[in-house]
Amino acid sequence: MSNANNKKQGNVFLDILVVIGVAALVFILCAAIAKIDINPTENLAEGFDGDTSACRVYDEYGIFENEKGTLKALNETLKECSEEFDMYLAVYIAPPSNRNFSDPQTENFTAGLYLDTFGQYTDGAIYYMDISGKSPAYDFIYTEGKAMLVYNDEIEDMFKVINSNMPASGQTVYPSQAENAIYAFCSQLRSYNKDFKPSAFSYEHDKDYEPDVYVYMKGDEVYITESKAPGARFLQLIIASFAGTLIAFLFYFITRHRYKFKSSVNPNIYVSKNRTVFNVRSDDLIRTYVTKHKVQSSSGGHRGGGGGGGFSSHGGGAHR
Repeated sequence: MSNANNKKQGNVFLDILVVIGVAALVFILCAAIAKIDINPTENLAEGFDGDTSACRVYDEYGIFENEKGTLKALNETLKECSEEFDMYLAVYIAPPSNRNFSDPQTENFTAGLYLDTFGQYTDGAIYYMDISGKSPAYDFIYTEGKAMLVYNDEIEDMFKVINSNMPASGQTVYPSQAENAIYAFCSQLRSYNKDFKPSAFSYEHDKDYEPDVYVYMKGDEVYITESKAPGARFLQLIIASFAGTLIAFLFYFITRHRYKFKSSVNPNIYVSKNRTVFNVRSDDLIRTYVTKHKVQSSSGGHRGGGGGGGFSSHGGGAHR
């Protein structure tokens, strides 16, 4: 009995090793295949050309109207950060005329301002500071290109620091508070840019434009393509491969449980060589089968439209 139990435990342990080995092999193969450019498309990335003339504070509210020295220092800081990060950076301070903007309107406005100023598929970010008088105020950071990879997942935490310098909605905002918020914005950009480590499988799926594109990096180079990013292909391969492997193992264990996989018996033991004599041996074709399958044709798929109101792929916002 003990030997039988030990043998059973050994079989279970072997099965577990097989499952782990196959899972590891599937993971490695998926990672290798995902890095191969399958049907690659043009890299649309425009990057950063070094021109920082438009990287500044757009003070449409006029909060720094009597603080020319402060505004100049803030503009210099934004230009320095732009050159340091190789990104376009700007701050827009909303005037009272934007008070009736809904959140999606704020996002659309900020996106349009960035694209008109710096262009599509470039690398950069713009901070919309809402002191228009709207309650609750809605601040928004729009990102494009590499900035999407560096900052999109961090914007909620960034606003916790930035808005700690600002009063609650409806209260008077003083120049010193807006100044501190802008410096905090630059400080957060620097902190997360310093800690950023490019990954071959990190990507952003930009669904806000037609056609939708994938933003990712290979080494230090930014790619913006209509073809899927390696990370997107890797995820699909992992899901499909593990689903297929799971089904295969399910059938394997069901079959093993039912048939026990005992060693096959040699049929010669049932044949008496002394009494059986084969005089004629022949292979006769009894019947034939022809199976026909209709091949379905397809005209191919089509690409859907972009996102609705707002720019969910580009940054994020926070209420005060």
